[in-house]
Amino acid sequence: SIERLSKEWNSPIYVFFKPIPSIEYIKECRVHVFQCGAKRCMGKSNGRMICQYLDTGNARLTGNLCKHAKICRGEEAVAAADLTGDARAACDWVR
Repeated sequence: SIERLSKEWNSPIYVFFKPIPSIEYIKECRVHVFQCGAKRCMGKSNGRMICQYLDTGNARLTGNLCKHAKICRGEEAVAAADLTGDARAACDWVR
């Protein structure tokens, strides 16, 4: 369930996205679809929706989320959130 999985989302990058992703299937692969939390999303290809494929060996990697957050919030904001060390501390900083 999302509640169980979300306990493992400790990376500060998650604070740039809505807290609960949708679960979808793309070409028979299960994905979490995170929605950008920016008021004016600057996303290019998929807009404010970022997919994290769960059926791969790198399901826990956050590179695509980082790339999107840097576009919307800027590299400095992402770096500053990363310096906080975890999602809870970054949440206080970002909000």
